Amino acid sequence: MKPTVPHTVPSWSEIYSGSRVGEAGQSTIWQKRLEYAWDIIGGKYRFGMLGLPHTYPAKLINGWWVAGYPATLKMTVDVCFPKSIRERMDGYEFSIVEEYKIGSWAVRTMNAFDEVTGRNDEIVNNQIRLIKELYEEEPVEVLWVQFSFVDHLLHLIGWEDFHPFIKETTEYIYSKLDSVVEELYRHFQPKTLFICSDHGHPKPFQHHPEGILGVYGVHINDDVELTVNTCDLLPTMLYLLDIPRKLQGEVIYELFQSHNITEEDDEIMKNQLKKLGYIE
Repeated sequence: MKPTVPHTVPSWSEIYSGSRVGEAGQSTIWQKRLEYAWDIIGGKYRFGMLGLPHTYPAKLINGWWVAGYPATLKMTVDVCFPKSIRERMDGYEFSIVEEYKIGSWAVRTMNAFDEVTGRNDEIVNNQIRLIKELYEEEPVEVLWVQFSFVDHLLHLIGWEDFHPFIKETTEYIYSKLDSVVEELYRHFQPKTLFICSDHGHPKPFQHHPEGILGVYGVHINDDVELTVNTCDLLPTMLYLLDIPRKLQGEVIYELFQSHNITEEDDEIMKNQLKKLGYIE
């Protein structure tokens, strides 16, 4: 999946709005008067979101909202909706870089590497805890979450291609992300799962225009490889949710096997997941 501009704010603006940079805004998602995913989807379904970059201040939505980095609890603006969520966020951090300054020179020993990754484990586990608690109290039909450690650890530790812990950093990130996806999938058991990145991170660990988009579900083609734009994600989700909306992005029709999900198909998917050990 390719963004028009491989930088965090414009890429996520395209994902949120289904519009290309210029319409979506390049410095802040509030730069333009557009409808965003939570506005459009929230008109029909309850919407939960946590950790999405540059989504502050939090606004009134049909569901709940916890902003993502670079928001911090030190801000005077609302970083969550409803505001009552703030009461359970003592000790909550939005990113590992709240404690560690970007720059790989700070992580030059294995002890320092273990310290950073260990603290990241605590931060991510706390984020997962909050997601589960909010969902249990107020279930939503569409859930968007983002974990910034994938990007931030590469900036923090692996900025240089000669850094001594590039291999360990890469292995840790893939392993941690895999465990996060597995835990959330087991817990929520979604009918359709989208996994995406706003840009890539090849050596020397700088932003690259080629990110990823993975989609899983019984009605999804599992043998198709496509090149799509970040602004195509929202139109595709809206198509799947049966919410007609004309956006600049395009529906990725090649992803779908058929237009309708039958009870038989749903049972097949559950059996597949049981074989993999994801559900019991």
